[in-house]
Amino acid sequence: MMDFHDDIRESLPADAFSTETAEGIVDLPNPVGYGEFPPRALKVPSALHAGLIFLAFLGTQMLGGLVIGVIAASRAAASGVDLQDQSALVDAMQPLLMEYLAYGMVPIMIACGLVVWWLTVVTAADVIRSGEPTGVGWTGFSLSGVLTGMLLGAAVCVAFIVASATLFADFQPTTQGQLAEMGSSGGINKILWGVVAVCCAPLVEEYLFRGIMLAGLSRSLGVPTAAVICTVVFVALHVPELIHYWPGFFGVGGMAVVAMWMRIRTKSLGPAIGVHLGYNGLLVLLASLAPLMVEV
Repeated sequence: MMDFHDDIRESLPADAFSTETAEGIVDLPNPVGYGEFPPRALKVPSALHAGLIFLAFLGTQMLGGLVIGVIAASRAAASGVDLQDQSALVDAMQPLLMEYLAYGMVPIMIACGLVVWWLTVVTAADVIRSGEPTGVGWTGFSLSGVLTGMLLGAAVCVAFIVASATLFADFQPTTQGQLAEMGSSGGINKILWGVVAVCCAPLVEEYLFRGIMLAGLSRSLGVPTAAVICTVVFVALHVPELIHYWPGFFGVGGMAVVAMWMRIRTKSLGPAIGVHLGYNGLLVLLASLAPLMVEV
């Protein structure tokens, strides 16, 4: 015996219901005669959206850095440093910048993540849970997938460390980037560096690069081109640190390639986040154990 809904469906024309989908999302327009308002447009990202969200990510980081710089300059000025003496001002601000950067990294990264997430909801709400490259991939977070990604990330890290100790043994950096200095220092700076590297960066950066950016660029340029662009831009984002030790490009680049491969192969951001977490986590662990090994 048919119910009320079956009676209604049979009374409508055959084309009253649309079966077109966008990565599994069905958009059914109103049946003919049951309202004159148009169907809701699907929110799917494009290359333009991907670029704007990336710029918003960078802008949030720059704004946070600017705030830290202003606070450090104000503190230096309050200590009696002559603001006209650039050399003295830089010398006075350097330790203050390191101190404030350490405390500001976590909230800045959280702010970046919130901005990226909000803009993704605005521009790509209908494909956030789509696992296809044209979707964000926020789905399928199985424990086995994440653990597999972590093992692969750790393997890339080990390969990089072995290469650094053999192929690049003669290359010793003369300077360090700010993050590397924090990682090699002790106390709260090292702890906060570890929190950002293990807890914040894998989640925020994977959601950005292997999530919304891959989705938008794939829709406009195709998956292969999008994958290459996302990987290159990801590595380029780390240039301020890697420029002090150019073999590091192999480590970060290898991790980015494996994370992209896992994202596309598993149709989920979970394993890609695992790759990033495994790579960064092993680096943080080794940096933490290094002083103990020296003492022994």
